[in-house]
Amino acid sequence: MNIEAFVITNGRSTFKYALRSMEEQSEKIKITVIRNMKWIDAVNECVKVCGNQYFVRVDDDMFLHPHYVSYIIRVLKRNKNVCMYSCRLWEDWQHKIAGTVKVYNTMLVEKMGGFRASKFGRIDKKFSALANKRKMLIVKDISIVGIHSCATFKEQERYRKLWAKENAVAKFIRPPAYLKAQRKYSKTLDEQYALLDRLKKKNKRVGTRFYRFLRKV
Repeated sequence: MNIEAFVITNGRSTFKYALRSMEEQSEKIKITVIRNMKWIDAVNECVKVCGNQYFVRVDDDMFLHPHYVSYIIRVLKRNKNVCMYSCRLWEDWQHKIAGTVKVYNTMLVEKMGGFRASKFGRIDKKFSALANKRKMLIVKDISIVGIHSCATFKEQERYRKLWAKENAVAKFIRPPAYLKAQRKYSKTLDEQYALLDRLKKKNKRVGTRFYRFLRKV
């Protein structure tokens, strides 16, 4: 399967763990790091330099299960002509599923003219709307394949300010409960990385494809 990974970072402390999670995959693929670029430029850079049929976009706060790549290769073989395939992440500091990791079909994204950002710098809604309009296949898998990590509150605040500056947003507004949970969260990044070992049990509760896959590896 022709697939590679791009890890996008602006220097958060979580980056080295995100990169480590890709380096420790049971199925080895090419990994490229994209540093210190505006978000929309970074995601379009993935499309520009990708030399394979598919690419995984990994944000620097995503820690992915060591069998994620093996799993995604298997499901893409069964779901040909997919434009985007997403799986879910566990956000421990909010004690819920939040966020997704996505694989894109490079050629189909190019045909769509790449990614476009909203005024808040988001790309997912615009991309999905255009893909649906063009009748391109998007698959949303309920499997939980990684951890959406949380750095220190001070670092998270710095990142929010950077995002707001890049996307000309007056305020990066988060609900008070969200900020409170983030401020109170005390697990180290090592402890958060270790949570990858618990994902099999979480997938078992939901009865996901990823759980059925993990039973066989």
